[in-house]
Amino acid sequence: MKLDGFLSLPGDKSLTHRALILATLAKGASKIYNPCSGRDARSTANCLSQCGVSVIEEPWGYRIDGAELSNPEGILNCGNSGTAARLLTGFLCGQGIQATLSGDESLSNRPMGRIIDPLRHMGAFLEAKDEKLPLRIDPLELNGIKYQLPIASAQVKSALLLAGLGADGATVVTDPFHTRDHTERMFQALGLPVKVQGNKISIQKLRGPIEPFEYNLPGDFSTAAVFIAMATILEDSEIMIRNILLNKRRLGFLRVLERMGSNVDILMEEEINHEIRGDLRVRGVRELEAFTITEEEVVDLIDEIPLLAVLAALSEGESEIVGAEELRFKESDRINSIAVNLNTLGAMCRVTPTGFRILGPCTFKGGKVSSFGDHRIAMAMTVASLVAESSVEIDDEECIGVSCPEFSSLLLALLED
Repeated sequence: MKLDGFLSLPGDKSLTHRALILATLAKGASKIYNPCSGRDARSTANCLSQCGVSVIEEPWGYRIDGAELSNPEGILNCGNSGTAARLLTGFLCGQGIQATLSGDESLSNRPMGRIIDPLRHMGAFLEAKDEKLPLRIDPLELNGIKYQLPIASAQVKSALLLAGLGADGATVVTDPFHTRDHTERMFQALGLPVKVQGNKISIQKLRGPIEPFEYNLPGDFSTAAVFIAMATILEDSEIMIRNILLNKRRLGFLRVLERMGSNVDILMEEEINHEIRGDLRVRGVRELEAFTITEEEVVDLIDEIPLLAVLAALSEGESEIVGAEELRFKESDRINSIAVNLNTLGAMCRVTPTGFRILGPCTFKGGKVSSFGDHRIAMAMTVASLVAESSVEIDDEECIGVSCPEFSSLLLALLED
């Protein structure tokens, strides 16, 4: 079995959320080409529609007619998307909207206090039992604040910057962790009043509508990472991934793969709309070496840790991942999800206080594993299934549709016996 061929992916999920939100600030129609097609992005689009914005889905993407936002009549359902919930909370606070945000069972158990506290310091009125969804926003005037992130969270940073667009004075966020910088890059691309100086990002109140824009999104790197992992472990594979997001804050996965002895080449890079995109070539390798991921590295590969855990089980030696406790607050407790599934398949995975240790190489046996309702876990188990001795049954594979409903068809197009 091998993967062979060319791959083009739907647009990056993080960029899609942000482009949808910022398009509402334009006077006129904006067009977002090649957006993420998953349910997470649709949650953001649906919430904005409820706030009076015309969001029309076209064959090529979204057309958004910016308009003055209005209070939604019903509850804004963010589905499974923590990005939608946190970014929309900050944005709607800044726009003076009264709303209640909710989510599915998984999202309703994820922490919201990390945005509630700083937004309250800005003057927002937020009400949430135990600092979890559902969360109610009542309109109050906001003031800019200076805030240093206590945890590595691009979602918190982005929520505050989006709130700052409607706050009096400057909102200054210090990011000592150098988290993903998609929000500030998109602000720059659209001409918003943002300044980036080292790890300090400041935003001033937006005094009027922005110009409508067109944004053609590069492919989602976190989805590409799944196919990179697959092609790497299937020795005779060779795939080309075109027009993929190559923001340096997303490439920690490739840096670890390089240490493992992978064969991944960046063939072309260009900067469009302040983001780097390009083409990758991935070829299979015979053996992989064990690795260590430090706390400082985790921020650049947090979404890819389930994949790296699978690769660690197939690598020579003991691999260790530390400083990854934020995984416990994702769509599932990913530290537990990874350990349970890998050990079910015959790997040797031991949970540590902030991550895990994995001894390889192992041979995956077949069996039944759980996605835990988490798209990243389901994708990682799909990677493992390609090299297992017998079939691997993954429950609730449908959850992959949160980020990439085309996943199965894209994989089938590349697979060769």
